[in-house]
Amino acid sequence: MDNVDLVLLASGEAVFSFPKEEQSILRRWNETKAFEQQLQRTKHLPEYVFYDGPPFATGLPHYGHILAGTIKDIVTRYQTATGHHVTRRFSWDCHGMPVEHEINVKLARSVWWVFRELFNKGLVYQGLKVMYYSTGCKTQLSNFEATLNTKVVSDPEVMGTNLVMSVDDDGCFTE
Repeated sequence: MDNVDLVLLASGEAVFSFPKEEQSILRRWNETKAFEQQLQRTKHLPEYVFYDGPPFATGLPHYGHILAGTIKDIVTRYQTATGHHVTRRFSWDCHGMPVEHEINVKLARSVWWVFRELFNKGLVYQGLKVMYYSTGCKTQLSNFEATLNTKVVSDPEVMGTNLVMSVDDDGCFTE
């Protein structure tokens, strides 16, 4: 048994093992369904909805996950301790493109109108910036995504963007 895990008396006798105690507590919580009981006992209290995530659907866990998880745990425990029924909602960071497409279909016209208003008031910044771009997905990539499995490939595709706009009868930009 490793002495790092133990509290030792002056005589050298081991009286406490942190890993064994933790396993004992977790076993007791699972047997008594402590988490489920806490939710049942607080269901009449004001609700606090905690949206957890989104974690990455790819990649291995690392220290950053532990840090973020600890902060999330503190928030939910604090809300429970201050008299709330905490509902936890989990999400994933892998549905961005389909959602963006649906939103674009439904809101594109009004977004272009807002953009035109901002542009006419001189509130749109114009400049150049180099961005990572996926020719396969036809979208820009985050710095994180751009560093995943980076490969140099020969692609005969030439892509350019030249947005030509005019204003339609409703005052909206059109391509």
